[in-house]
Amino acid sequence: MSLFNKALKFKPLLDHTIYCARENPLYFYFGPVLVMGTTITRGGWVVEKVMKRIGINLEKVLNGLEMAEALYPNYIYIPYCKAEILSDIDRKEEARAILESIMTRDADTSAYHAPENRIVMKLSKLLMQKIAP
Repeated sequence: MSLFNKALKFKPLLDHTIYCARENPLYFYFGPVLVMGTTITRGGWVVEKVMKRIGINLEKVLNGLEMAEALYPNYIYIPYCKAEILSDIDRKEEARAILESIMTRDADTSAYHAPENRIVMKLSKLLMQKIAP
């Protein structure tokens, strides 16, 4: 599939995510903001172009992640997503600090989030190894 077709099929998904992020970013543990954060790290240049077109910059997403972390401190994916974005934009020292704090947490603090938290802690170790000096 060509890059043009990928971008064309990606647009409806991002349109709905942007709508949700603007209308109700608190929905399901700041889900729209988390989706945008994950999309930024995985989407590459297509996401960068779309974000510029619709007027959302990286700082808005990082601010949304900070608010989400303040409201849901037991959900470890939120700071992991922030650390992944920071490592992608060459702010590796900040990312390392976040990852170190994730690794010192207890994954079983919330019974609801425990399975996902354990996976995210493993991903944090992998990311730490990837960005280690």
